[in-house]
Amino acid sequence: MNTQKIKQLVKHLKNLPNKNFNYASWFSNIEEDAEINVTKCAKENKVPNECGTAACVAGHTCLLFWNEAKNEIANNRSISVIAQEILGIDYFTKNDLFLKGMEHATKQDAIRRLEHILEYHTLDDYDWTLEEWYQG
Repeated sequence: MNTQKIKQLVKHLKNLPNKNFNYASWFSNIEEDAEINVTKCAKENKVPNECGTAACVAGHTCLLFWNEAKNEIANNRSISVIAQEILGIDYFTKNDLFLKGMEHATKQDAIRRLEHILEYHTLDDYDWTLEEWYQG
């Protein structure tokens, strides 16, 4: 687990306007409500326009650590796998962090999950009832 990068991601998300976070999309354009072709951006060595971009946890991981992610993105690797490797988390933690409840989860949920990972190194014992979307 890369504690330093997870801490950087938490700080990034805390400072991020809510409109720039969308759990259900790797990268999308806020104004056009459309997916951004992040592979094309990476192949052209361009960072996706961060001020007009909304992204999920994995997407923001790749944006924050763009220099590490861009070549892998250009080669069409999975955004979630790239982000998993950057953060140094295991497969199950990746799935819980990036996918669980993504239709309804919020930026605050993502921050809470990341802070739990920092403390316990896993989401195995995470209290999902803390999240508004969770129905048990």
